[in-house]
Amino acid sequence: MSLEIKIKVGVLVQKTNKLLLIKELDTSRKQYYWNLIKGTFEPEKDKNLFAAALRECLEETGIQVNVKRILNIFYLKKPTYALLQFNFLGETKDNPKLASKRAQKRRGENISEFRWFSKENINKLKKPEFMNSRTFVTVKEWTSKKSGVNLNILNFLKRD
Repeated sequence: MSLEIKIKVGVLVQKTNKLLLIKELDTSRKQYYWNLIKGTFEPEKDKNLFAAALRECLEETGIQVNVKRILNIFYLKKPTYALLQFNFLGETKDNPKLASKRAQKRRGENISEFRWFSKENINKLKKPEFMNSRTFVTVKEWTSKKSGVNLNILNFLKRD
């Protein structure tokens, strides 16, 4: 029996040394948590992982981003599938706009707010305030500048 593989993309968006986080509902815990912009790579819509990252930023926040580098890659094995999550760093000059509840529901999202965080403010957040440990690790790595690899490592993903 083969294991289904789900591919996710996440984007940490920065603007003038601040990081944009979204507050999103975790339906299983029925509570809102800080999260990065993320979603599923959809081969029928997305030419590559970068296109998926750009699409997710537009859908969830209405902003255009310039993807700078990949921050990290997570692999997570669940009982019925495996998850690969590629997290990118992007920059923007735009301000986010909250999509209507109707548009969010159509995409299976429930985002209540956005907030720009300084590194000092992020360092005050505790792990339980984040959607999951992958988000916590990625955001904390951003504050320490320990993460990131050159995008050339993913050139094979950009080919047609």
